[in-house]
Amino acid sequence: MRKTWLAMPAAMAAAAGACYALAAHAARGPRYTLEETRQEELKKESLALAPYADLPMEPYQVTAPDGYKLHAALIRAEEETDHYVILVHGYSLNRYGSLKYVSAYHDMGYHCIVYDQRGHGENEPAPCTYGLKESQDLIQVILDARDRFGKDIHIGLHGESLGASTVITALRYHPQVQFAVADCPFAEIVPVLEIGLKASRIPAGAVWLADLGCRAFFGYAFSEARPIDTFKDPEVRTPLCLIHGEEDDFITPDHSLRILEAAGDIAERHLFPGAGHAESMQSDPARYRDILWRFTEQYDP
Repeated sequence: MRKTWLAMPAAMAAAAGACYALAAHAARGPRYTLEETRQEELKKESLALAPYADLPMEPYQVTAPDGYKLHAALIRAEEETDHYVILVHGYSLNRYGSLKYVSAYHDMGYHCIVYDQRGHGENEPAPCTYGLKESQDLIQVILDARDRFGKDIHIGLHGESLGASTVITALRYHPQVQFAVADCPFAEIVPVLEIGLKASRIPAGAVWLADLGCRAFFGYAFSEARPIDTFKDPEVRTPLCLIHGEEDDFITPDHSLRILEAAGDIAERHLFPGAGHAESMQSDPARYRDILWRFTEQYDP
C-alpha cells in the first residue's frame, strides 16, 4: 500500500509533465527570423517579389492592452493616400510573411502596415493563443494607426492562416474598418491541432491533454479559440472575403465554408484549385489580385 501511495505523486508529476509538453508543442512551436522568412518568400518565383523585398519600412512599436510590445512597420504607397491595410501573418512566421500581400496592396495604392504577432518575429517570446489575445493586439494596432496616421483613414484587414483567424476574431470587437480578407482561416483550432499532432506521430486524442495543459500553464484553453463564434453576434457586419486553397490539407477548406455559412450575406468565398495551405496567391497571382481589387473597390468611399 505504501508503495502505491508513493507512486501516485510520481504519476501525477508525469501526467502534468505530459500535459505541459503537449501544450508547449502546440503553443510554442518553431519561430523563424525576419531574414529566414524574407528568404522563403523570395523563393516563390511566381510572385516576383524581389522589387518589394527592399521597400523602405518605417519601424515603430504598438503596446498591446496587457503591456506587451508589438514590432510593426509602415510601407508607404508611392503616392499619398488615406488608404491603409493591416496585414497579419501566419503561425511561426513574422511581418515578412506578409510580403506577397504587400505587393498586391501597394500596387492598388495602399499604405501597408505589417507587424509581428505575439510571440513571433522580433517580439518577446510568448505562447500563441490562436486569436484570443492576438485579436486584441490587432484592435490595438488599428487604434494606434488612427492615432498615428489620422482618425478618418480608410483601413482594411488582411490575414493569412493564424492571421486570418486573428482578423475574424477581431471583428467581434466591432473595429472601425472597411473590409476584411481572410486567407485559409480556421473556424476552430482544435481540429487543426489534431492534424498537427498526427503529423508529429502523436495520437489526435492527445489534443485534450494539450488543452488541459494549456489551461493549467498558459491560462487559456485551445478549445476557446473559435473564430467562427464571432458571427453569433448579428451586429458584426464588416464585409469579409474568404480565400482558400482547394488542396489545403492542414486547415482544410471546410473551415472557410463553415465561416461563410455562419457569416451569411456579409461574406464571399473563393477557392483556388491545386493550391495547398497558404498557397493561393502563389498558385494564381493574377486571379488573386483581381479578387482583391474587385472586393476592396466595393467598399471604397
